[in-house]
Amino acid sequence: MSNPLIPHLMNNMSMEELLILQDQVKVCINDKHNLADKQLTSDKLRSIKYRYKIRCGTITPKHMKKQVLEGNGHCMLGISLGSPKSERDRFEASIRWISQHFSRCVLIVADSIYRYTFQVTDKVPIEEGRVAALKLGCQFVDDYDAIIDRYRDACDFQWLKMSQIEQDPNFAHYYQCYKQLYLNNDQFHKQMNNEAENYLSALTNAQTLLHPLEKARSITLSAEYFLEESAIFTCMCATGNETLLYPGTIKPLQILSEGVMQGIPEPIRKLVLVRLNQSKQTPYFYPPGNSDNTTYTPAYSSSILDNLTDEQWSHILKYTEHRLFRAGDILVEKGATERLLVILLKGNVEVLSGDWSTGQVKQTLICGPISLFGERSFLEGYPVSKTLAALSDGEILLLSSRSLQKMVRSVPSTALHLLTDIARVLATRLVKVGLKAQA
Repeated sequence: MSNPLIPHLMNNMSMEELLILQDQVKVCINDKHNLADKQLTSDKLRSIKYRYKIRCGTITPKHMKKQVLEGNGHCMLGISLGSPKSERDRFEASIRWISQHFSRCVLIVADSIYRYTFQVTDKVPIEEGRVAALKLGCQFVDDYDAIIDRYRDACDFQWLKMSQIEQDPNFAHYYQCYKQLYLNNDQFHKQMNNEAENYLSALTNAQTLLHPLEKARSITLSAEYFLEESAIFTCMCATGNETLLYPGTIKPLQILSEGVMQGIPEPIRKLVLVRLNQSKQTPYFYPPGNSDNTTYTPAYSSSILDNLTDEQWSHILKYTEHRLFRAGDILVEKGATERLLVILLKGNVEVLSGDWSTGQVKQTLICGPISLFGERSFLEGYPVSKTLAALSDGEILLLSSRSLQKMVRSVPSTALHLLTDIARVLATRLVKVGLKAQA
């Protein structure tokens, strides 16, 4: 090691301490067989993804903007089946944002009205389409309930399907109101048909659906979708659920919430529609499988930071920065030059080789607490050679080289213990290289 930090630190140790350090390194080198048993490696290819950030967009009616931004206890989130904005990372981004701004949220799954989509795109018979739509709704709840569980402590989330809301005694009445309005009010009829055509134009088979022979049927079915959706949210407004969040725009509901349309049911005039804008934010590697339930052993032949007293642990905590992380987070990026030693306290992590900026990397090591990472770049000042990413939620401590020097001056015994383990890790790295060379 060429960096002057090493001899500087060692010059502050007594001869007895140096001999202890030497013995610890020898133990690690002689323990190569045990190391080979505990080293966990794989060649899984990993692809990078991006977490999304949510921002509050257009609020209708406009005069409700201040009230919404100041915080509202209750809200609804509209979930459209088959929409990318209501799935995977985008869905979790919406849930995370809601948990930070609301105390209660009803998750409205558009299951029953999705039968219209089957009718429009695949010409599926209405009853067959309804069965398929209800099944998709149940599957969505099953697939995403684990994500909801992560945020239940911050917000009371409740699932509610549109098929359940349709059992409301007032649903049929509201639906007939909108149907009559559609048949008798030229303005409303035109607005619904325009939105239906816009919806169809966005579909992949729009050219077929908007062909003169299909257009009238497709627009009528799509308008029926909007009328039924309007009746459903009128039922929700009538029960005091008046703030609807949606990742995008629901133009028919926006028209109704503006309150200028004559003849609409009174409860819908209370609807506050909030558009959630989604944008890509931080990159991460999505953990494969159910890694939260998997426990990985440390990647070294003996425990790291073992036999520390409570006082010594308090020293470690004093001179380090404590951080929480989530599954998939990039803890240390390849090429980073900041000299930080990472101490994994809780959770499981993976070491990834390759250039993650290209979106393709390979998993080379998986391990759990308590482990050290970045020791060579920390001591020598070299750029980090691999990416460290989280397989599960957990906690790390970050120690800077400057903080280590302060620790050596203030609590030398604790610093010695830490330096001993760093030396042990470096020794095991050398052993691994030797084993590969002999193979």
